Amino acid sequence: QRVIEVGCGNGHLLVSLAKKNRFNSICGLDYSEIGVEFAKKYATCALNEEAIAFAVADLLQPEEIDTFPGDIVIDKGTFDAISL
Repeated sequence: QRVIEVGCGNGHLLVSLAKKNRFNSICGLDYSEIGVEFAKKYATCALNEEAIAFAVADLLQPEEIDTFPGDIVIDKGTFDAISL
């Protein structure tokens, strides 16, 4: 299964999932370039490898999101908070 987190922030949730070793691919998307760079560094340190793909993408631009296919899409509540 492929997992994508929309609004991954620091990547903490994805690192936890990667440690379980149950997914074919894990990807984190966020609109913040600084956030994505931090998440990459955190994940590489926590996992001692580049097991997670991170990318800058805007959720409001579907063509950006569509390039990242996933079986499971996680939002952890960030989109809900922004929408409210």
